Amino acid sequence: MKPVFHQLLLVLAMSLLWLSASGQTLESFGLSSGDQKKLSKKIEAAPKISTVPFVTPTIIRADQRNSPSSLRTDGATFEMLVNKGHAGEIENIYLSPDKKRLITTSQDGQVIVWDYQTASELHRIGRDKKQVGLYGQNVDVINDSIAVVTGLTIRLYNYKTNKILKSIDKTEVRISPKRMVVEDYDKKAFQVYSTTSFNLEYTIPFPGDAIPNRIDKKISNTGKFLILNYQDQAYKYKYEIINLDNKSVVLKGKANIIGNPNAFFSPNDGFLLMKESFTKIDIYETNKFSRIKTIEVKNGDLKDNVLFGSNDQSFVLNPEQMFGTYDEKKLGQNSMWVNTSTWKTTNLPANYSSVVLTVKIFSNNALIYNRLKNQIMLYDMAKSANVWQTRVDTTGWASGAVWNPSSLIVFNGAGRFFIGTKLGAIQEYDLSNGTYVRSIGSTASEPAALVRISKDGKYLGVVYGNNLIGELFNEWRKGVHYLRVIDLSNLNIVAEFSTLMPIGDFNFDNSSKRVAVLYWDYDNFGNKGIRHQEIVIYDIITSSKLNTIENPLPLLTNLKIPYYEKPAFDRILFSPDDQFIITSSYDSGTYLTYWDIAGGQNKRRIENPYTTKVTGKNGFGKEITKEYVNAGFSDVMLSSNGKYILALTGVKERVKIWDYATGFLILDALIPEPAPNAVRSSGFRWSANGQYIAVGSPRADFNKIYNLKNPKNYLSAKIENCSEGAFSNDSKYYIFGNKLTHKIGFYNLESGDIAYTSDGHSDFITGIAISPDGKTMVSTAKDGEFIIWDLPSRAKIGSYFSQGPGKYFFITPDFYFSGTKEALKQSGFGTFKLDGANFPFLESDVFFNQPHVIMERLGYASKKEIDFFRQAREKRLEKLGFAKDARLSKNYPKVTVTGQQGVYRTDKELFAITIKASDATQVIKTIHVLVNGVPIWGVNGKDVAAENKKTIEKKVTLSLSTGNNSIAVYCTNISGISSFANAFQVRYEAPAPPKPNLHVIAMGVSNYQNAELNLQYPSKDVNDLAQFFKSKNSVYEKVTVQTLLDDQFNEKGFKKLRETLSKTKINDAVVVFWAGHGLLDDNLNYYLATHDVDFNNPAAKGVSYEALEALLDSIPARQKLLLIDACHSGELDKASVALIKEKRTESGEIKFRSFNTRVAPRADGLQNAFELMKQSFVDTRRNTGATVISSAGGVEFAIEGEKWKNGVFTFCLLKGLREQAADANKDGKVMISELEAYISQEVPRLTDGRQQPAFRTENIANDWRVW
Repeated sequence: MKPVFHQLLLVLAMSLLWLSASGQTLESFGLSSGDQKKLSKKIEAAPKISTVPFVTPTIIRADQRNSPSSLRTDGATFEMLVNKGHAGEIENIYLSPDKKRLITTSQDGQVIVWDYQTASELHRIGRDKKQVGLYGQNVDVINDSIAVVTGLTIRLYNYKTNKILKSIDKTEVRISPKRMVVEDYDKKAFQVYSTTSFNLEYTIPFPGDAIPNRIDKKISNTGKFLILNYQDQAYKYKYEIINLDNKSVVLKGKANIIGNPNAFFSPNDGFLLMKESFTKIDIYETNKFSRIKTIEVKNGDLKDNVLFGSNDQSFVLNPEQMFGTYDEKKLGQNSMWVNTSTWKTTNLPANYSSVVLTVKIFSNNALIYNRLKNQIMLYDMAKSANVWQTRVDTTGWASGAVWNPSSLIVFNGAGRFFIGTKLGAIQEYDLSNGTYVRSIGSTASEPAALVRISKDGKYLGVVYGNNLIGELFNEWRKGVHYLRVIDLSNLNIVAEFSTLMPIGDFNFDNSSKRVAVLYWDYDNFGNKGIRHQEIVIYDIITSSKLNTIENPLPLLTNLKIPYYEKPAFDRILFSPDDQFIITSSYDSGTYLTYWDIAGGQNKRRIENPYTTKVTGKNGFGKEITKEYVNAGFSDVMLSSNGKYILALTGVKERVKIWDYATGFLILDALIPEPAPNAVRSSGFRWSANGQYIAVGSPRADFNKIYNLKNPKNYLSAKIENCSEGAFSNDSKYYIFGNKLTHKIGFYNLESGDIAYTSDGHSDFITGIAISPDGKTMVSTAKDGEFIIWDLPSRAKIGSYFSQGPGKYFFITPDFYFSGTKEALKQSGFGTFKLDGANFPFLESDVFFNQPHVIMERLGYASKKEIDFFRQAREKRLEKLGFAKDARLSKNYPKVTVTGQQGVYRTDKELFAITIKASDATQVIKTIHVLVNGVPIWGVNGKDVAAENKKTIEKKVTLSLSTGNNSIAVYCTNISGISSFANAFQVRYEAPAPPKPNLHVIAMGVSNYQNAELNLQYPSKDVNDLAQFFKSKNSVYEKVTVQTLLDDQFNEKGFKKLRETLSKTKINDAVVVFWAGHGLLDDNLNYYLATHDVDFNNPAAKGVSYEALEALLDSIPARQKLLLIDACHSGELDKASVALIKEKRTESGEIKFRSFNTRVAPRADGLQNAFELMKQSFVDTRRNTGATVISSAGGVEFAIEGEKWKNGVFTFCLLKGLREQAADANKDGKVMISELEAYISQEVPRLTDGRQQPAFRTENIANDWRVW
């Protein structure tokens, strides 16, 4: 029976908290009229914090959602596979015996099968339905197709077909390639299964004197022997070794030391090593099981640190320091390598210990990874010398070390070793020299930590980089953290706010114009505490910082101040009138604080006393006083009408309500049956009608629903396996994430029924947000995917993936997608499967990249906006030569590649393949081969139409570039219809890779025959650029610079350049630069103005853009950059603009590089659609493989001026290279992509938006280092 005072308090609490659906007022708190009047007078007399009216947001109402399907498939079957990757620390890595598949496991509980050659994700297996939370899975690869997956069940898995063949409802298992042994406690026996068929072969009873749950087991490498280490009925330790071929006990006895394993079999089971003590080990030959030798180590503990390689020839004893304090200098001083043919022992290098090292043995070598120093070395044990030593790049890792030593894996046969990172990527290295090769899974989507929708439903805010916030997983990720603000009508990124500090919380203001972000600067979370905190208020549209509120109070590092007097910001809210930020704290705060946004000053503090005294009568009628600990705020929120603050506080959870304007405490009630060990609320929510609250904890597997209307039956529901949750806007459902199925559950608050979505996430759901109109729901999860749902139908609209700042991708269940060009351009992003064949993801882009379809389904964009994007796509189809109703057909040409396609790495420069091009009905016209985006036979490919065949086979020998080679092969038929590309990767590891040469051709004209049109700076642009490239550098072996200035730049001089470039080599780089006038003829064709050009007829002596581009076509060099600093140098859509005769060469201090023309868009707006097309879609048209950067758009002028003493484009180009200003990631290298991004940002900034650089073509397959 509850104490009387407790019952009375609950009745009062529930009466106070019941808020009617018509509005949350004092009348709805259940008080008597007299109490209402008294309370109203107290509140009225109290000083008000503000008299500014409550901001009422305008809700954006969704249009009717539909699912248009403009795509026709003609019977073709297709699917998209997105490389989601791992969202947690890598635990194990396996390479299939045929070296075609890589299989990885992670703390996120996922098993992923990768195509090893392309690094594309093929399949994944989620946790078994029995597994909850952070339980992981393990995999044992048996052969080229079969693996055994173990979690809370044992599953036989065909990783080629992605099918679970059989399942055993057991957990305790030991696996070898031949057989596996499963414990059956019910029958007190070991079940022995075949690993290839999962058939039960026989059973072996437990040792007769063993305690069943005190048996440790281990199976030998070949599966021949089973080692048992157990306690008998007298609690004495014993061991048995069983020959599984004949079920006989070959060795048994008393165990001298505790624990398993105390015995080790060599890889081929030729030797048994049995630990006699912590420092002695006995060696047996398994043909007789006779002891042949005892080896002793000094001052160490062997534990399980007996390391074998891939054969029986040698092993390493690697003891840990046993006595005294930790001393790195003494570690490993007794480690030794043992040769089993001579039994000779060799001491290994100092600091060789498993405390700081991960060690893998193969042949006579040891691969040693020092996890403290991030160094790897290959040590030749026979020669007692290092072969090589290198440092691991841990940029962006959660910590400086690989947490799990098993994630360092050596595959000697493949000449590779791999390191798994804490962020879910797999780093691959060359075993012969320690060179970094690539990162697999590095483009995986980042998990979102926090999600909110603005009050008007216009914006979605998502926090990335927090590693799912410390309250859930007790760890902060080092690296970039950022808040992304997304426009819910089209998913465009409106703003991003990046920081190196974790983001603790954020919130939109009530007008949806500003966002407040709470930054936490942690010094080793959970240990030394918070060093600094600040709240930054940003303008959403301009991304400008409006104000900063710093926490002025002592934080956790000051241990002299009592715990409850060290408040730290934890949760933040905008006040109803948007004049204040309200802060609360769980860990150490005792106040709700109102901060004036304009001045950043503390205007009011609502105290939450560290303890609360409650007086009442107990069950025996005796009056007593009890003291409850508050300890801070678990969570806080405002009522929907902005009048009241609701907070959950304390270790003994209490609900408190304050009047917002006065800070007057209205309610203080103890929550019955709080969630166990609640450190911070998870899913603390208040229904819109005020009737229900939900309380949970990240440490509990359930959330509780309290019905405040009925104090006698206040606990309405206890929802098991519940993570994050939210109430529906109509207060009819509590919507939550299920920890087992990872689907979204809908708990009916009236009937108690639960229904689930048919689809869901693949991991722990971390957040749920609902739009104000109740039509849209967003769920985030640890799997790196957030899903946008149509809430009334509970159907998935699509999945959103973030690949870092500025990059996202969204895909619907029927495979329509949209995203930023930066995300879609990434190699390894995913796979497109058509009729069972795999193609690069971008091959599907022309058919499925339809932003207007996404916008229609989201339901918030206007018809005008949707039509604008539809026009942009139609313009793209026109440029690519497709009809508006382009369909994905089965009747397209096909190309296959055989020969060395399966080879991922080679040390031979020449690479032979056989290409087979075929079409069922038409003759093959051309065959195209691209290496790193560069067509080896030029833009037009190899013409084979003269052979008049529907099937053509060609043997081709490619010259590989040093390093990675992305090879794509496709063909066209006589109608010009192209096949999908057959793409694969080959890495050429040259024995002695030479540095490339750089060839620079810089052309410019300042002085023309028509002197009235002279320019001041083009010649200086050329000379400045030439002088820069002649400066000392470490990138190129040799730099050759050739300039053509003024009268040197004519038709004759230009044509000679082709001869120069034809002598380049495939690893060389070529930069071609032009500065001067850019001219358009009457047909809008583009020309460079030579010295003697006829400005009224530029076709006569001018150099056409096509001729300039052809200069770079089919030359040997594969790294090509073309830069044009001239007016109208960007691409024009001739159908949507008009040429206007108008002389305009100067404006104040600046000068335009143009003649007497300007270009104006036509009234139909198609030019805007063309520009939107350029911004929204990756250019997949055929090109020379060069990246072409133009200084200005097709309708714009290029500017020069005294303030820059160059053309502004050239000024930014030189600054980006010379001062390394374009080096965005500060790694000392300026890549093409970084140079593009820098110029695109700086030129508009310096010209106040009058000049926007454009990219005529991009080679997305080759992001090479310029400087």
